[in-house]
Amino acid sequence: MFNKVSLERRVLSLAGRAKHGIFSFGEAKSWRLCSEGTLRVTLARMARKGSVARLAQGLYFARPIEQPGALPDDVFYAAQLAFGGYLAFATALYLHRLVGEYPFTVFVATGNKSVSTQWGAVEVKAVALRSRAVGVIRMGDYVVSTRAKTLYDCLHLPEYAGGVKGVVNAFKNARLSEGEWMEFWRYVGSFEEGGGVFRLRLRQVLLAAGFGKELRKNVG
Repeated sequence: MFNKVSLERRVLSLAGRAKHGIFSFGEAKSWRLCSEGTLRVTLARMARKGSVARLAQGLYFARPIEQPGALPDDVFYAAQLAFGGYLAFATALYLHRLVGEYPFTVFVATGNKSVSTQWGAVEVKAVALRSRAVGVIRMGDYVVSTRAKTLYDCLHLPEYAGGVKGVVNAFKNARLSEGEWMEFWRYVGSFEEGGGVFRLRLRQVLLAAGFGKELRKNVG
């Protein structure tokens, strides 16, 4: 049986072996250090002291002892774990190298959860896309929208991609392949029936990006 101090030290020791120091309550339970109730109290106490940071419900980050105010060294990975879903919008544009500026808001597209939280200087925003939360690939540790889906998502909600001007630049930089254009138009056909604001924005962006021919071929 551990006393309070030795239990906290043991938690930090085991948490340090987790990828990027990020661990879930379920993972901590699997260490079998104490009862579930004691573990909850211990983690809450450690969060108040700052030795761990609570990233989301049931998800924690073990801060290095020499860096008491530290954030995870990979906030993209942490955000994805915290909210599920996939990395999207400006974050996906950055990961696909369609923009050069590092995003200080990390966007995670989810099925039905919209929430925003602050991790130090970094804002993490989960955006509920419901049935639109599809079209992903794995990039190392990340689940990210495909290039075509990223552009569709950014057209759908341009305020999360630097506005309409940012979306125009992303299309210019993407130089989609024929297969990627087919994927893009699939999303448009599936989720944007009829006219409306999206279609007007689509026309505006593709014409400004120099893809009038692609627009005429698929929209007329």
